Amino acid sequence: MSKILMREAVGLVPVERAALYRHARSGELSTSKDAQGRMVVDVSELQRYYGQLNTNGNGTQKETADGDNCIQVDTPDNTSNGHQNTDIKTQIVIELMQQQLEDTKSELADAKDREKELLSLLKTAQENCKLLMLPKPKKKFSWFGYLRMKK
Repeated sequence: MSKILMREAVGLVPVERAALYRHARSGELSTSKDAQGRMVVDVSELQRYYGQLNTNGNGTQKETADGDNCIQVDTPDNTSNGHQNTDIKTQIVIELMQQQLEDTKSELADAKDREKELLSLLKTAQENCKLLMLPKPKKKFSWFGYLRMKK
């Protein structure tokens, strides 16, 4: 999953810094902490909550210590490369979203395998339960047994 620091997320969302932190504190926006204890937010979570992200500025992708991809957002510069910076930022976001999609697909395949296994276990348990709940078979009437009991 692609996670970025909250201070970096301020440049991507259409709200002010205080509002972003307020949404995180209230639980409307899911956040977590990285290995250094800093608050990070998933790019897909930002996109879910705020819709389209701002892609103004220069963005570069980096790898964190725990293996997650992060976007390092630099301040926008007023050069003639503004259009190229936007294209680069958009391309990075697309690549990160594609990586998340691949991860989600593999998680879905794992979940389907677990579901099949659990359903088979449930079916076995249900069959065992049915066997326990069946009434004891009735004994057939026999004259020999009747006469034996009379004595």
